[in-house]
Amino acid sequence: MLTNRQKIILKEIIVNYAMTGHAVGSKYLQSASGLDVSSATIRNEMAELEGMGLIEKTHLSSGRIPSLTGFHYYFDNILRPVDVSKELRYKIKNFMQQAESRQIDEVIKESTELLSKMTDYMSVSFSPESTSSKIEDFRIIPLQNNKVMLLATDNFGRVSERIVTVDTISPDSCKLLGELLEKDLVGKSINGARAYLDDFDSEGKYQSVDDFVKKEVDQIIDDLARDHYYIEGEYNLLNYVHDESPDTVKEIITFVNSNSDDFIELIKKVGLSDGKNTRIQFIPRLIDSDVDDFILISAPFATKYLQSGMLAVLGPQMMPYSKMLSIVDTFRKELQERINEIEEMD
Repeated sequence: MLTNRQKIILKEIIVNYAMTGHAVGSKYLQSASGLDVSSATIRNEMAELEGMGLIEKTHLSSGRIPSLTGFHYYFDNILRPVDVSKELRYKIKNFMQQAESRQIDEVIKESTELLSKMTDYMSVSFSPESTSSKIEDFRIIPLQNNKVMLLATDNFGRVSERIVTVDTISPDSCKLLGELLEKDLVGKSINGARAYLDDFDSEGKYQSVDDFVKKEVDQIIDDLARDHYYIEGEYNLLNYVHDESPDTVKEIITFVNSNSDDFIELIKKVGLSDGKNTRIQFIPRLIDSDVDDFILISAPFATKYLQSGMLAVLGPQMMPYSKMLSIVDTFRKELQERINEIEEMD
């Protein structure tokens, strides 16, 4: 347990280090902290913090920098959000109110884009599996070379499409099957559609059709219900790398783009670990490199039909923590309110 004085000193060290990247000395702390104590007292408190492993000395300066343990303590026990400016709050609220689309996934996607632009960091959103959504459109579209496109959308704006090869069903039969399934599937919930497909049976007349429905159509309904996610502004990470490490950051960006499912699973595991609270924390290194760990600010949200969704920002170790925490949390509240409104309208 730190004293209030120690918390103030630790905060000043971390905030200053986050802005400058330099070690912080006792003289600066004496003037910046607002504490009415001598420089010797500041040094004694710094020695206590160093003994607890919260700050550490560098080889190049007599000042101190925060340790990883110090960052964790600051994020969990000291950091508080600041008030978001009226202008920024209005911009976020106005965006939500003016969103032309009433489809939930479109609002989540557009929110992710705006959050990345506002923060200049990478933003991530996660829309969880929902079996309560209803199928709004379903089509089977014959293509050339025995291929067909299966297309399904739901009332949340989610879209699922697949192109598959069908050697055993003629294009005309595919068209008729598509019209039948459109009539029977549209309006059904995901669970209702699954039950319908489970019972689908041409009574042995068209085994190839039964197999197609059980395999391909069932798969596209599963794809429609599964988790959806959006990643925006990943190249913003290049704005915050050390001069010697741009290639490594490019590798990280490649990892995010080529292993999106693994990346999202990691973000979910870290970001949803603390229930409903917006929080800031380090995430494990995405690849084996010397690049500093990244910071994740995660904001879980939940509505009547969407449980365990999340909005998040991924940025460098040094950032204006309180400001970013406030922006992400404000976005979360406005997004959650907007989704609730859309759900009430449906």
